This record gives sequence, C-alpha cells and structure tokens, in this order.
Amino acid sequence: MLALGGLLAVLLAALGLWAAGQVDGDPKPARTTVDLAAATATLQAVVPYVESYLADNSSYTGLGAEVLRLDYHARIPANVTLSSTQDTYCIEYAGEISYHGPGGEIVQEPC
Repeated sequence: MLALGGLLAVLLAALGLWAAGQVDGDPKPARTTVDLAAATATLQAVVPYVESYLADNSSYTGLGAEVLRLDYHARIPANVTLSSTQDTYCIEYAGEISYHGPGGEIVQEPC
C-alpha cells in the first residue's frame, strides 16, 4: 500500500510539472492576473509625473508613489508602487508589470 501511495505522489508531482509547463523544455508563459492593457496604460500615464518630479528635484532620489500622489496626481492607483535611485526608477503595477526608466520598456515582471 505504501508503494502505491508513493507512486501516486510521483504521478501527481509529474502532472503538476506538466501543467506548469516545466516538462519537455517547453515552459508555458507566466500567467498574469492583471489586465495588460490597463497596466500598460496606467504605467504610461505615470511616467510624465515622474519626469516632472525629476525636473523639480534634479534627480529621482526620494521619489515614491506616495510622493507622486501627494504632489503631482492624487489619482495614481493604490496598486502602483515606485522605487528610485538618483538616476533611475521603476514603476510597478499590481506587483506583476513594471516599467524601468528612464527610457525602458514595460515588462511582465515586478521591479
């Protein structure tokens, strides 16, 4: 009976790997739980506020989503986060889609 339980566990694990696309070297693309069009539009809409911050402060240092909400646009969604260094920033939507700036691309991964 123990051997049958072990075999069942192996089969279930293999089925899980197959369903996740980790078998035969053909991984399935990661599924996102957010609407890509909405995420893209939101990220693109936030960029001008980030650049306004740069114009006002000469660097991205100290920039965060709360700063943008308080000083530039109160309606930036709560699921948008932002991290920055002196010369770069990353805007993240719902922890799944991000834009690395300046001059980056929108990618399906967190900052």
